[in-house]
Amino acid sequence: MLPHIVKSRVFDSVSKMPIRYVTPIPFSEATGLVAEVYEIVADEFFINGAITTHSVRPPLLAGMWCAGRELVMVEGHYSRDVKEGLGVSFAQTNGCTYCEDMMVSVVYGAGDEKFARDIRGGNQQNIDDTELRALHQWAQNYRAVGSDILRHPPFDARRAPEMIGVAFMFNYLNRYVKVFFDGTPLNPVFGSESIKTGMFKAFGNELKPSVTKHLEYGRAAALLPPADLPHDMRWAESDDQIAEPISRWAAAIEHAAVPDISERVRDVVGAAISQWRGEQMGLSRNWVEPYLVGLAEKDYAVAKIGLLTALAPTQISDDVIEDFRRYDGSDGALVSLVSWSAFAATRRVAAWIAGDAECLPYKDDYIEQAA
Repeated sequence: MLPHIVKSRVFDSVSKMPIRYVTPIPFSEATGLVAEVYEIVADEFFINGAITTHSVRPPLLAGMWCAGRELVMVEGHYSRDVKEGLGVSFAQTNGCTYCEDMMVSVVYGAGDEKFARDIRGGNQQNIDDTELRALHQWAQNYRAVGSDILRHPPFDARRAPEMIGVAFMFNYLNRYVKVFFDGTPLNPVFGSESIKTGMFKAFGNELKPSVTKHLEYGRAAALLPPADLPHDMRWAESDDQIAEPISRWAAAIEHAAVPDISERVRDVVGAAISQWRGEQMGLSRNWVEPYLVGLAEKDYAVAKIGLLTALAPTQISDDVIEDFRRYDGSDGALVSLVSWSAFAATRRVAAWIAGDAECLPYKDDYIEQAA
């Protein structure tokens, strides 16, 4: 097993292989808030590009890690390994290969190889535990608005904030990663399934000391100041350990977006998201153009990335980024835009999950507030 500091630098380097469009602050060069977050990540999870790409806007790094740690990694009604395992099903449903490989490695690190094999192969129906199998079925069908499994989810009102928080975290991460990552570090070299399995086991072994840790709430929440919970996110209000980190993250994203995203762009992207009910947007980008009519050139470029990130992140391409760079060349502005847009779409997802769940109060009020 690699020494801790060597492991962090190796994971940092390997995870950067598929990164595009931005250059994260390296683990070895981090200072201030970035170094503080990296230290916690290395201790309790592992350094990887899905996290480090946020470093070009340090408050966004702190917000993303605050939510990721406290919502997913800290045990509540569900154990850490249950919640991290659901990350595989969300990644598969959303088509995020980087996220899928990352979370499969974590599952191998947790030690249940049969479970890891089942979910890696998309065979969640073979999961032995009935309750766990139902949770994965729910994760695989989160887009089925109005379906029986969303109306009668495999959890009650008491546990709903935690499980919706897990869905929130992974849906955000999947959208964000699909913009900034071209594939996964395991694909180019380790295309053979047998070799890839061996690599998952090897990575899992290196991750075991960190991903099997029992974590107490609060270490990451302390990175950001308290903030009010947005009204459309009231599904979290009955559980402080969910409401507090997600409200701090929301405030960090909104604050970071102020200099980079005009009110006009926010209105355009928000209008598109408010009409979305989980449907796939197709292969063509033609659906974007009606939303962009009448926008000034800069707002056009910014709104296009925002819309694609929110509703069809696989349609992001070099030309779209290059057009944006004509008006703002900074990595920070791009990460802020993508983060805000992914978060806005994920608020919509959480709203319909909460709105459909008959065990929760308010019902359709969630979706109305998110519109």
